[in-house]
Amino acid sequence: MTSSATLPSPVVIPHEVGSETDLNTTGPIFVGLILNWCLLGCLVVQVYIYYLSSRGDRAGLKFLVCFVSILDMAQTGVATEYAWRLLVVYNHPFDEPDDPEVSIYLPMINGIISAAVQVFFAWRIWSLNRALAGRVAAIFISLIALMQALSCIIAPNIPVDPLPDSGGPIYLVTLLWLVSNVVGDILIAAFMLYTLRKARCQSLSQGVETILSRLMVNTIETGVITAIVASLGLVLFLLGTGYDQPM
Repeated sequence: MTSSATLPSPVVIPHEVGSETDLNTTGPIFVGLILNWCLLGCLVVQVYIYYLSSRGDRAGLKFLVCFVSILDMAQTGVATEYAWRLLVVYNHPFDEPDDPEVSIYLPMINGIISAAVQVFFAWRIWSLNRALAGRVAAIFISLIALMQALSCIIAPNIPVDPLPDSGGPIYLVTLLWLVSNVVGDILIAAFMLYTLRKARCQSLSQGVETILSRLMVNTIETGVITAIVASLGLVLFLLGTGYDQPM
């Protein structure tokens, strides 16, 4: 006579393959990990091209690029380990009794990367736009970036709410994180476009005007798209199931 009591303790009974719960939980993790690796490949190519053409840049700027690149690689490695434990070792996210210890570092690394990039753009706005509005915007963006990084460090250490959408501490801290990210990205895109457009209007050289126009296009392609993606992430968090640690 067989019963569940005869099963060894390490054995995990798998969930029904292809069920709606299985697809809704493992699917986004798997797709997100693939996109993460694709973006890391793009980053490696960009860093390689940058260092080939950055002989005249400051040492601090080169260090920042290297620092952010190393953190991005570490984030991809941690995310891979996190996904491996959830999808392979434990077979399903709900089979695991507690979050993997490695998942604590994901929000921290993401917050530090985002804060470093936003503070850099705040410095660029401060350097290029000497008007009072530009200086105030640069300081405000820096404060938002630091607040975002702090919330990412605090969030993993808060116990998970039984109901993530109930307004508990983890929900509020995560909401602060995402809102800060959206506001910072929108301000950066807006003031960079304003600063470059103002400089182009004041330029007396056709060559300089062409360069500034290319920079404006690059700002639209990167900054505006980043702001849109950040806004989309906030909307999905508010409308979604309330995961406590968005990757």
